[in-house]
Amino acid sequence: MKKGLLYTVLMLAVVAGSLQTRAQANIEVFGQNRIQYRRFDWKFYDAEHFKIFHYDRSGRELARYVAEQAEQDIAAIERRLGGLFPERINIILFNAYDEFQQSNIGLNGDLQLQNDNPAGTVNIVGDKLVIYFTGKHADLKRQLRQGMAKVVMERLMFGENFREMVRNAVLLNLPPWVTEGYVDFVVDGWTTNDDNDWKNLVMPEGKVRFDVIANKNPRLAGKAFWKYISVKYGDNNVKNLLYLTQLKSSLSKALELTINQKLQPACDSLVSFYQQRYAFEEQIFEPLDTNAALIRIPVPNDESRIRDIMVSPRGGDVAYVEWKFGEYKVILEKTRIIEGVPKREKTVLLTGGVKNHRENDDPDYPLLSWNNTGFKLGVIFKNRNRLRIRVYNSVKAKMEDFRIPPNRFDRITGFTFMEDDDKLLISAIRKGQSDLFDYRLKGGRMTQITDDAWDDVAPVFVSGGSRKGVLFLSNRPEPYLNIKPLPNELPAGPMNAFFYNATTGSYDLLQLTRNQKGSIEQPVAYGSDHFAYLSDQNGVRNRFVILFARSAKNQDSAYSVPMTNFSRSILYQQYNPASGKIADVVQTRDNYDIFFRNIDLPAPDGAAKPKKLLPLSFVDGVINYKTAVSAAPINFMEGKGKEIKEKDPFDIQSGNSFQNEFSRRSKLNPADSAAVEPGPESNALADMLDLKQPADTAVKISRSGDKAGAEEPVVTSSSGATASDNKRIVYVDSTFIDMRSEKYRLSFKPDFFSARVDNGVVFNRYQPYNNSGGQFTNPSLAGMLTASLNDKMEDYRFTGGIRIPVNFSGLTYYLQFENFRRRVDWGILLLRQENKYNYSFMIDPNQPAFIEPGKSTTTILQGSASYPLDKVKSFRMHFGLRQDRMVVKAQDAIGLALPNTQDYWALSRFEFVYDDTRNPAMNIWNGLRYKLFADYMYKIYSDNEFYNAGGSTQFYKNGGFFNVGFDIRYYHKIYKNFIAAVRASGAHSAGNQKIMYVMGGIDNAFSPKYSNALQPSDKNSYAFQALATSLRGYDQNARNGNTYGLINAELRFPILNTLMRRPIRSTLLDNLQAVAFVDMGSAWEGLIPNANDANRHYTVNWPGGNQPTVTLQLPNYADRGIAIGYGAGLRTMLFGYFVRADAAWNIRREFTWYIGLGTDF
Repeated sequence: MKKGLLYTVLMLAVVAGSLQTRAQANIEVFGQNRIQYRRFDWKFYDAEHFKIFHYDRSGRELARYVAEQAEQDIAAIERRLGGLFPERINIILFNAYDEFQQSNIGLNGDLQLQNDNPAGTVNIVGDKLVIYFTGKHADLKRQLRQGMAKVVMERLMFGENFREMVRNAVLLNLPPWVTEGYVDFVVDGWTTNDDNDWKNLVMPEGKVRFDVIANKNPRLAGKAFWKYISVKYGDNNVKNLLYLTQLKSSLSKALELTINQKLQPACDSLVSFYQQRYAFEEQIFEPLDTNAALIRIPVPNDESRIRDIMVSPRGGDVAYVEWKFGEYKVILEKTRIIEGVPKREKTVLLTGGVKNHRENDDPDYPLLSWNNTGFKLGVIFKNRNRLRIRVYNSVKAKMEDFRIPPNRFDRITGFTFMEDDDKLLISAIRKGQSDLFDYRLKGGRMTQITDDAWDDVAPVFVSGGSRKGVLFLSNRPEPYLNIKPLPNELPAGPMNAFFYNATTGSYDLLQLTRNQKGSIEQPVAYGSDHFAYLSDQNGVRNRFVILFARSAKNQDSAYSVPMTNFSRSILYQQYNPASGKIADVVQTRDNYDIFFRNIDLPAPDGAAKPKKLLPLSFVDGVINYKTAVSAAPINFMEGKGKEIKEKDPFDIQSGNSFQNEFSRRSKLNPADSAAVEPGPESNALADMLDLKQPADTAVKISRSGDKAGAEEPVVTSSSGATASDNKRIVYVDSTFIDMRSEKYRLSFKPDFFSARVDNGVVFNRYQPYNNSGGQFTNPSLAGMLTASLNDKMEDYRFTGGIRIPVNFSGLTYYLQFENFRRRVDWGILLLRQENKYNYSFMIDPNQPAFIEPGKSTTTILQGSASYPLDKVKSFRMHFGLRQDRMVVKAQDAIGLALPNTQDYWALSRFEFVYDDTRNPAMNIWNGLRYKLFADYMYKIYSDNEFYNAGGSTQFYKNGGFFNVGFDIRYYHKIYKNFIAAVRASGAHSAGNQKIMYVMGGIDNAFSPKYSNALQPSDKNSYAFQALATSLRGYDQNARNGNTYGLINAELRFPILNTLMRRPIRSTLLDNLQAVAFVDMGSAWEGLIPNANDANRHYTVNWPGGNQPTVTLQLPNYADRGIAIGYGAGLRTMLFGYFVRADAAWNIRREFTWYIGLGTDF
């Protein structure tokens, strides 16, 4: 036990610097925000392995679905990853994306000690999954599985107990694409979207480098890597590679042991493997018809993204959305004939969002749709948490804006114009359901079309032919409106296309597809009497056309045939009734190609021939040991294809089939619906979950004698009654039906623990001037322990810490509480600092000074509040009380006689903070952040009338002064992580007392040198002092005064990280940076520097004493103008601490070198 304790202590000593160390000049804290627009009344379901937290009545059914789905997925997750699921996980469920954006979970906040200097921090492995409803239960299920896989992955790689976490945090230094890609590969396999996106990345002209792609798109590059290992070397080697990576703490070594290749050759082989495969596919698939090309839009290469490309029904105009760093533009491109040459003109119809380098694109907004004539373009967007509709009328050349009343929809996921341009057909999330609505622009009147638990999305209004109504996608099991699911039925089936007849308003729907594999997207009208959709059942998203026939009972029935067989997926399609043409958008390498062609109909309505699809077995779920895919046109009237005999449901064969483990359903005997037996998977899950019977969805039963295409739907009432044709729904009981939600009560758990060496300023930026003898005291090297507690929702946080210098010259401890639950965040801080000094006292000028030991203590009780305007902008306020004491140690008669002093201050500080930065690597940022601040300090009481620091500080029993300043930092990306960084800062204090800014040197320096050459004049009375850094090439106090201005410029070049292609195992080499810098600034007395304020003098009295005969003022010729320093330095991680070493020269060509801790300037 003692050895184990010693091992843990030793590992903590190593990790006390193994992760990161950061410091900011003047400890200015930035940070982004989350905004709470509403209050969440949390409740939870307590399942066997999960607590599912939800809110509102609408979230209750979603939480019940999540509970049952999560318990079903545990076994497959554990077996696939080879790790055990933790005993209990908390799932936080939000009803929509907008409410998910209000969550505090994952936001580090402004915890200065964690942000500035998190060396030695051990973050406790998370036990929370945060998911949200997108309008599709299938997507909710995917988020759930991805989160579960990530939890198991974290425990597999970093361990489950504290000792393992410490060890692996030190040793593992994996690039992000390894872990991110593996989790996604485990959950999704290799999907159609992955294959199409990766094809466009690795097939451009010129040389392709895996490391460049991985830097820009780590998730997709990681999936491609694990897919390559799985296909070429077998799924067993995927697990072996992951295990050896953890064992050897090196991906390259693990690859060498597994596939006999190091990382760089393996990555080159990977790229070559995909290029050869895709080159072959280009030859066997149908080529794109370039004669039908309309326009080409280049794929942006500046980190912006283009999506929702919509071609107008007239075929000449193209609208799309462009996203970049949280901001979007709705762009309209038009064709103009200028001197007989067609030219494209761009018009920006709408801009929105907030610039934020860390922000992801909104999954839905803004939404675009053309009306039937192509003269109006509708845009639904969000502005300041309010939904808006903008309609661009090209005929009148004007825009109309409409407001959607609050609380009408939780989120709109799609819309289209109806026959009347004043009416919209909308799919939206409302009360935890995804339903269809018609909505009138003028007046905001809404009519709900569907109202059930099934997901209804992608609506299209169809008119002008024999059918008038709504074409949409839904996962409803039967073609009827508003059917209720059975008590244990999970609404997570595949999406199919349905048609609602608006003329009759019948509750009977026409089911257009019976999807067996792949996914169906973007249903559209196709001519006056047909429909089309996109399906990826062969691994490429192609177009299928829906044809109609009559069933044996003389009812309308539908079947589908493929009409394209491209090697690249169709991203978007729109039918244009005005022209009778179809528009397709296909990405080909670095361009979006837009085609506008006539529609092709197969027999009996046309002469076009259906395509024979070539299945891509490379894409997961297309072809495997269970399902045979026919290349012939698929008739959805013919029921299911042939099944190949299944193997053991939990006998996982490869990563390709992992996602199919989740989707296997139990086998039923259709000949005897009264004696249905669950399949082996359901039994295995039931045993695992200790259920008496399997918890599975309702299963449709048809008579064995029914002919293909004659199967009819089964309709049940909300009570689960059978239909009149004597067909039955067979279902089983579920323990999840009986769950009752409980009210969430606050509970706290450790968030992080930190043990490190530290020499930075903690919270208190201003030191008392008199109590330190008028000389700034640099913090000594100290050991610091910090711990934090969070509640489950991370709305509340307790943080405490203690710092003890290695020379025992003082003590600092603090306790902080923060509340983030509402829009206004607030907190309370109690801080106590103690520093020991040897004070020099001179009572009689005719006598020599004597030394007495003592200490200076500062106690601060401070309250803070922050009001966020958006994620990057906020107003922050701090109010507090401060006590400064000077205590002389009574070790002799003089010390006993000397009085102690104390000052009491009322503090206030107001800040405006803007932070649009991201941190892709250590000491590397991109973007802009700045802070404008103002302090007001009022002395309430003081008894310090006995001492002064050299005669330059007058005694004021009370009175106040102000201080204003700024700190602006901009980081510009040059190449990869090579950046240029510029900082401008300054401050000015005024009043009956002031702050003296001590300029020179760097932050967190080891053994900083202090200059006494430039003494403050007797014009100002100083209450506090603070550092103004960095000014390299000069000692501390080379410039001083109540005003300062400073500019820093740096080039930061990560040497090996930029030049080398392979991941670097050594943190020292991986974080090695070369820096070139220039610093320029000065400090002075007064507001604006002038000759009078710049003059400093030495005062000489003769004879000494209180009544001198002669007083002389001698000029001080010390360097006191603008200071300029320049030089170069190195940065790297050394024993876990980010160390800076700089060699600097000033304008007088004097050389100085610095060593310090921390990042940034």
